[in-house]
Amino acid sequence: MQTMKLIIDIPDGIVFDDEIRSLTAESDDGSFGIQPMKSDCVIGLSNGPVRIVCADGSEKIAAIGAGILTVKDNTVSMIVADFNWQEDIDEQVALETIERLKARLAHKDEMMHREFVLAQAAISRSEARLEALGMRRGDGSHQEG
Repeated sequence: MQTMKLIIDIPDGIVFDDEIRSLTAESDDGSFGIQPMKSDCVIGLSNGPVRIVCADGSEKIAAIGAGILTVKDNTVSMIVADFNWQEDIDEQVALETIERLKARLAHKDEMMHREFVLAQAAISRSEARLEALGMRRGDGSHQEG
C-alpha cells in the first residue's frame, strides 16, 4: 500500500511526523481527503476533526484549530493553531467551555470586538473537539450530560 509523509506542526512544535495512508480534514468548503501521490496543493483548514489512517492501517483522530495544509512531493504538511488527540479531549470541559462562552456572548454589547472574536473562536475549537469525540462513538455526535 502506498504511503505519504504527514507532518503536523503547532505553535509549540511538531506533534506528528510519520508515514500515513490517508487523511480526512475540514475546510471552509467541507470535508476533503488526501491520498498518496496527490497533486501539489494548498488548502485552508477549518476547526474540526482530522482522521488519519497510519501506514500500518490503524486510525487516529484529532481535533484541530484552523490552519493551512500543503501537499508537495508526496509530503503533507499541516500548520494548525490548536491540536488535540481524541483520547486527550475532555468532553465535560468542552461542553462547559461552550456553555460559559455562549453565556458571555449573550452580553456581546458589553464586549470589545477582540473579546467577541476570541470567544467565537474558542467555541468553534471546543465544538471541533466534541465532533472528534463523536467520531470515536461512530455517530458523529457527542453525548450531553
